[in-house]
Amino acid sequence: MIAKDSVLQKGLPKTTQSLCPECKKVVPARIYESDGKVLMDKECPEHGKVTDIYWSDVDLFLKAERYAYDASE
Repeated sequence: MIAKDSVLQKGLPKTTQSLCPECKKVVPARIYESDGKVLMDKECPEHGKVTDIYWSDVDLFLKAERYAYDASE
């Protein structure tokens, strides 16, 4: 296995995709910092907007992001 730098966007805010907690459909999501936490907003056309705590510590999240790598075979 060869590790290479991740192509995923790093830093905050950023956009991604997530799942609606009700119907499990893939929906657009926004990840951002608020009051020292990392939050995720997502909105399902059927079930509305949901805000979740993604990480409880923004500094730890940003530190962990530095270690994100993509693996290939």
